Amino acid sequence: MLFINRRSIGCLVISFLNLCGISSAQLSIQHTAEQISLTWSSVPGQSFDVQTSEDLQDWSYRRKGIQANADQPSTSTTFPTPSGDRLFFRVTSYPDKPAIRQVAWLGDSITGGETNPDGVCHLLTGRLVHTLLRQRISPVANAIRGDWDFGWSGFTSQQLITGRPDLPGVFPVQWVIDSEADTCVVHVGTNNLTWGQTPEMIAASISEVWDLMRAANITVIGSEITPRSGLSGVIPVDTTNALLKAAASARSMIFAEWNHIGRLPDGTADFVYYSDGLHPNNIGATAKALYLADLLAQRTHPGPEYVLPEAGSSDWLTPNPYLSGSSGGLASSWQNYPPTGSVAVCQKITMTDGAGDWQQVAVIQPPGTYNHGYLVTSMVKTIQAGQKYCGVVELESDAPWDFKEISISMMNMPMNGRDLYVGGSGGIRDLPGPVSKYQGILKTPVLTATADSTATRFFFINYHGSGTFRVRRAGIHLVP
Repeated sequence: MLFINRRSIGCLVISFLNLCGISSAQLSIQHTAEQISLTWSSVPGQSFDVQTSEDLQDWSYRRKGIQANADQPSTSTTFPTPSGDRLFFRVTSYPDKPAIRQVAWLGDSITGGETNPDGVCHLLTGRLVHTLLRQRISPVANAIRGDWDFGWSGFTSQQLITGRPDLPGVFPVQWVIDSEADTCVVHVGTNNLTWGQTPEMIAASISEVWDLMRAANITVIGSEITPRSGLSGVIPVDTTNALLKAAASARSMIFAEWNHIGRLPDGTADFVYYSDGLHPNNIGATAKALYLADLLAQRTHPGPEYVLPEAGSSDWLTPNPYLSGSSGGLASSWQNYPPTGSVAVCQKITMTDGAGDWQQVAVIQPPGTYNHGYLVTSMVKTIQAGQKYCGVVELESDAPWDFKEISISMMNMPMNGRDLYVGGSGGIRDLPGPVSKYQGILKTPVLTATADSTATRFFFINYHGSGTFRVRRAGIHLVP
C-alpha cells in the first residue's frame, strides 16, 4: 500500500466573535463580516485543499483542488464568513499526486452503458463520481460510440486489446489511447473468470492493459473485481484481486480496493447491491462512487470545480438560476409537480455556512410507486445554430433517505443527438440512495445547437423516492 503524506502549509486561527486573526508566515488572511480571503505561498503546478476545524481534531474539506496561480508566487481563495465563535483553517498540498482532468471509463458491462434489471445504468458510478467531485474531473467522450463508455459488454481483458472477430473495429484500449483522456479507470476481469481463466492469467492480461495505456502517458487507476455469485466461485476472485493489488503496487498505481462493497460473509455478492449477483444496482453503484470519489480526492490533483455563470449573466437560458424569491416556499419562475399520490413540501432555506439560499424539497412517496416528480422551469429564448449549451444543477441531499433517482433533463432543445442522457424523458440518473449527506454538481454533456430555435424549452430536475434534497443553482446556460 502506497502511503501519501500530507504536507500542511499553514494553520490559521480565526475568531469570528471579535474578527481578529493569527496567521503563519506562509498563510495570511483578510476578512470582513461578509467574506474571508486566504492567501498562501505556492509554486505553479501545485494543487491545494482548504480544510476547517472547530477544535483542531476533526477537519472537514471546505474546498478541494485549488490550482496554484501560474503567474504569481502565491494563491488565494475566498469564502463567505461563516457563523460561530472560532474556526481553524489549514491548507494542504500533495506534491506527488498525479493530475487528473479528463477521465475515460474502461471495462465490460459492469462499467458500460447498458441497463441492468433494476433499470439503473452501470455507468452511473462514473457520473456520480463526477458529481461528488463537483465536476472537477470531466468524462471523456468516446468518438467512435458517441457516448462516455470505452468498454464493451462481455469482453475479457485480452479482448479490450485485440478485439473480437465478430465485432470488427472494436478495440477499446486503442480508443482510450487515441482519446483526450489523461486518466483511465479500469474495471475488468469478471468475464475472464466466466471463461475459466486462472488468476495468474487474468492478472497478467489486465496488467498488459494497464501497461499499454501507461506507455501512452495515461494515468491508470486499477481496481479489484467486485463480488459475484455463482460461476467462478469466491477463491479465484480473491486470488486474482491479490495479484492485481501486488501488480498495481509494483507500478505505484492508484488501486480501488472495493471488493468489500456489497460482499456477504461468504464472499459472494449481496443482492441488495447487485440485483443479478453481478451488476451493481443503484445502491451498489452509489457505494462504489462514494468510495472512488474519496479515493481520487485523496490521491490525485483534480482540476477546479465547475464554475457556473453569475446570477445576472446573459449566458443563462433559463430564468432565476439561483432560485431566489419565494412564493409558497417555491422559488420564482419554478414549478413543482410531486409524484402522483405523493407529498412534496417546498421551503426556502438559508444555509448557516454562508452558502446562500437553497430550495428545499421534502418528499414522501408511498412504497412501490415508480413515477417521478419534478421541479421545472421554462423559457423562450433564441438559440442559434452552432451555440454550445449544457444543463447543470448544484444540489445537496440529506441522510438517511430513500431516493431512487435524481436526474436532470431538457426538452424541446435543438441538440446534436449523439450525446446520451439528455433530451425527452431521459436524464442523467444520479444520487440513488441510501447515501450520506453531501453536496455535488450534476451536469449534462455540452451540446451543440443544430439549428436556430425559438421554441419553448424546459429544464427538469426529476426526483423519485422519499427524502429531502436542496437545490442552490440550476438551469441551462451557454458554454463559451
